[in-house]
Parts: sequence; C-alpha cells; structure tokens
Amino acid sequence: MLHSLRRLAVFSVLFLSIGSVLGGTDAVWRWALFSRQQLLWPSLNPAARPDSARVGVLPVYLEQYSESIPCDSCHRLSQDGMEFFFGNALTRILDMALPGQPVELVAPHWDLLRSRHVTFPQDLDSLKLPWGKWLPEGEGDLIYRPKESMASDADKHRLDKMAGALGFTHLLIVRGFCVEVRPLSRSGHRGGLKWAWKAALYNARQGRFEWAMGYAEERKGMDLDEDLEPGLAKAMRKEIGGMERRAEEERKREPR
Repeated sequence: MLHSLRRLAVFSVLFLSIGSVLGGTDAVWRWALFSRQQLLWPSLNPAARPDSARVGVLPVYLEQYSESIPCDSCHRLSQDGMEFFFGNALTRILDMALPGQPVELVAPHWDLLRSRHVTFPQDLDSLKLPWGKWLPEGEGDLIYRPKESMASDADKHRLDKMAGALGFTHLLIVRGFCVEVRPLSRSGHRGGLKWAWKAALYNARQGRFEWAMGYAEERKGMDLDEDLEPGLAKAMRKEIGGMERRAEEERKREPR
C-alpha cells in the first residue's frame, strides 16, 4: 500500500507543472497514465525492450464550434481552419517528440481507407471510450492507473482492426474537440478564444492504452489570426522533454 502511494506521489510530482503553459493564458492539462511502459517516456520502465513504432494520428473533427457574434473577418480560427491546424500541429509535435519513429496524420480521404473498409468519422463515433472515468472531475492533474482496465474489449478490438488495416503500431485518438470564438467586432481580428480537447494513445501491438489527457484553455484579447502552434508546440516539447529527466530522477529513488 505504501509503495502504491509512493508511486502515485511520484507521478503526481511529474505532472504537477503541466497545468501552467502558454504564458498569459488560462490553460489546464489533465492526464491519466495507465502504465510505466510508455512510448513517449521510455525511462519510466528501463527494463522494457525498446521497439520501433509507427504512430497514426487519426482524423481530428471539431465537434462543436461557435462564434459569439457573426464574424465577417477571415481569421484562422474558423471551423475548417481549426481542424486543419490541430491535426497537423499534433502530428508535428509527436514527430519531434519521437525521433526516428514515423508519425503520420490519417487523412479522411485516403484511398487506402476505402480499400481497407475504414470509414471516418463513423469509426471514431462508434468508440465509447470512458473519458469520464479516465479523467474524473476533482481528482487533480494526474490519475495514475498501473492496470488500465476501463476501456471495453469492443473498443480495443475496433482499434486493433483499424491499426492493422492502416499499418500502425500506435493510434492517437482525439475527441471532444470544441472551439468558441468571441470576436470583438464583425470585421475585426481581435477577440477571445475558448477551446478544449481530449486525446489518448493506444498501443495496438500490446492491446492497451498508454495514456489519456484532457486540455482546456481560455484566452482573451488575442489576435484571432495568431498562429497557435508555436506556443502549443513549445509548451508540449518542454513538458515531454522534461518528463523523462524527472522520471529518471524519481526512478532512482524507488525501492529496489
């Protein structure tokens, strides 16, 4: 029991700083970690044999989009613009975090999808992933579950088939992508932004989820033409890069 509490404390320390990113904004990150064996942070389990991976970022769909007033300005925070930006941004960020491991964004119009009987967004909509159990409200920035057992066998089977058909070892699933834009005027480029999303990394080779996370941010008085990727990429690179160093320090303190 004490060892379990220590391990939970270790990972709580690791993720404590994630809730403060993108300076000057109100951003919150929440994580659920399901295993010490992680593609992004291999030193969490140094005994595991390094393996090659091919990561597929599944199509990103904006599930809810709204503007507080109709905006005549052609800013980048449009419905199509946010889907295009976010899918490509996540792909580039993961690609930088996993040098030597191919990371590809799955385009919904791939010819391969038709020949392999994979359809989007229908296949994504059929998943019933337990986001509420993975990331329950009021339980802090991190929930560590060394034995992840809440995802259904049916969902894992669907993802296994999808990964096999597309030739990926891992799949990144993004759901709950919502954007609210608050222009200050119909013709201006300034205003506010609220956006949120959830993501999970599935290891199809081992039939398990590695992690899930939720993100929410609110910004005020911004330029609606601002490119969001540099700030997001910088923050995520810092967290991903620092995570392994902190994990290695904590691992050395664990009882042998």
